[in-house]
Amino acid sequence: MADTTERDIPSALQSPHDKLVKWAFSQPRHAASHLQTVVPAELAARVAWDSLRVEPGSFVGADMRNLHTDLLFSANLKEEDNRTVLFYLLEHQSTPDTLMAARMYGYIAQVLISWLRRQNPLPTCIPAILPLVLYDGKARWTPVRDIIDLVDLPADMLEAARPYLPSFRYMLHDLWREEDEALRARP
Repeated sequence: MADTTERDIPSALQSPHDKLVKWAFSQPRHAASHLQTVVPAELAARVAWDSLRVEPGSFVGADMRNLHTDLLFSANLKEEDNRTVLFYLLEHQSTPDTLMAARMYGYIAQVLISWLRRQNPLPTCIPAILPLVLYDGKARWTPVRDIIDLVDLPADMLEAARPYLPSFRYMLHDLWREEDEALRARP
């Protein structure tokens, strides 16, 4: 039997803060209330928040290791007839993770692979997946938020390669920067 590492353990079991976040936001009405305040207003206005539901967020990666998102939600858009699916990927962090952009990118890939496997017949497009990191650590969040900023190439080579590299940025809700009163005023 292989040794279990911290990365193999679902994050919700690693920290009491993770347990609280997962418990609170696994209730769609609480998640919807939070997401509506952090997602750009022009996106939030078009989501049918009453359709928000928790989705499975555990996957087996290509290396046969388990991957666990903290929370994954799906929702429909208001003006569509319940066909358009929009996913929200919520990760809770209490410490900065230098490679968070790469980790989120991996989660998104797994969500898409799982979604494509469930579709019959095969679709011609994919759903949007909006990634959000909810951070409540004691130190300022300093990791880069776009995966392209993690690519290790000299600047001139990076510019030449940019059209062929993934570009992906996650939203960050940094509770460290918010006043207690502002947080209490939220729905």
